[in-house]
Amino acid sequence: MPVRAIRSFYLGALFPIGLTFRNFLRRRATFNELLKSQETGLTINRYVRLMALASVEMIIVFPMSVAALVHNASLGLNPWISWENTHYDFGRISFISNFLFRNAPQSTIVIFELTRWCVPLAGFLFFIFFGLASEARKQYKHAFYAVQQVVGMRPATLKYSDRKDTPYVFMLPLAECY
Repeated sequence: MPVRAIRSFYLGALFPIGLTFRNFLRRRATFNELLKSQETGLTINRYVRLMALASVEMIIVFPMSVAALVHNASLGLNPWISWENTHYDFGRISFISNFLFRNAPQSTIVIFELTRWCVPLAGFLFFIFFGLASEARKQYKHAFYAVQQVVGMRPATLKYSDRKDTPYVFMLPLAECY
């Protein structure tokens, strides 16, 4: 893809993102009332994180997918014959040696690597936006405490003046220490 086409694609992608955020900011009070009346569990913070995730996905992951689609279409399309033909040897996993892979055209290697890393990138982005949120951290704490109880450890509460960043110090029960 030429650089000019990629730039125009990004500018085209940024336009609806900007309009969506502008409309959200204009109608924030109405949106708040709608969320409270519907009781969906969606809060303003979750909505903003969801919109930010969609924006980042649109800016980063979607162009990679379009580039792969254009590249694959440029290789030529095979005619559709039948479902039997389409699914023939469907479970076969091809082995391509490193020698053959590295001697492929550079565009093929780039597209292959981009599409290979799109899914993990999307997963990391999702975790960054939702897995590090305060609600998720609370759930991680609850899970950690549940595992701690199964193992036989108990959280010891500190005096308020001794607390730093965390309210708990994890200790073994006294009977197991001797």
